[in-house]
Amino acid sequence: MRVVTTLTLSLCLVLSGCRKKSAPEFYLLEAEYASLTTNEGDAAWSSAEMASIVARLNAIGPDMLEKPRAQALVAQIAAEQARAQQARAAAPAVEAPPNVEARYAAFAAARSEEQRQEETRRAEAADAGRTPTEPWKGMSEAEFVKHFGDCHTPGGTVPLPGGRDASSQLVKSTDACIARFGTRGYETRWVFDTNGLDGKLTQQSSSERSTTIIDAGPPPPPPEPEAPSIVFLGTPTENPDSGVP
Repeated sequence: MRVVTTLTLSLCLVLSGCRKKSAPEFYLLEAEYASLTTNEGDAAWSSAEMASIVARLNAIGPDMLEKPRAQALVAQIAAEQARAQQARAAAPAVEAPPNVEARYAAFAAARSEEQRQEETRRAEAADAGRTPTEPWKGMSEAEFVKHFGDCHTPGGTVPLPGGRDASSQLVKSTDACIARFGTRGYETRWVFDTNGLDGKLTQQSSSERSTTIIDAGPPPPPPEPEAPSIVFLGTPTENPDSGVP
């Protein structure tokens, strides 16, 4: 009787020692794996979370009942990681998204330059069609004739201080031209040197000189002509008759 009891006890001890234990952590890792792959897709295979799952699966002891399943899951993860890596290598390179702000700045700068050029063209066109109201210092004789030639005629050479000679434009003797550019009773010339319009020369007109004839005795001599007067542009002057410089 004592022998039977001893054998039974020994058998129970042997059977108890051979039975493998369960690893509850495997089921937690399996749930994390399912959640990660569902939420992240292919990005899950190269994530730090997946690396942590693999490390913990490998840490399950060999005497645990779930060890074969853990090893199978690790192998499956490795296969999926290799597949994802091959897919990334075969995929065409993704171009960087365009810099929208830089493109807008370049467009705005180009548009601003176009507007500036358009304004310049309009201003030049307006200047080309504009007729000046009066001569200005430095104006070329050709430009003067272009704008005021209807009231002027070539006035000959005019000597200037320093032995220089200048050309001139003589104001015509019509009432309208004298009222606009000259002084009644005087000859008015616009004087041009190498730098353009330099001044205005005014001298008494010989046609306006008068002589009174007396019956008794010889006629008196004509009055002495006034000295020519030249005004160099730069200092505004007023026409005593017309109010036009």
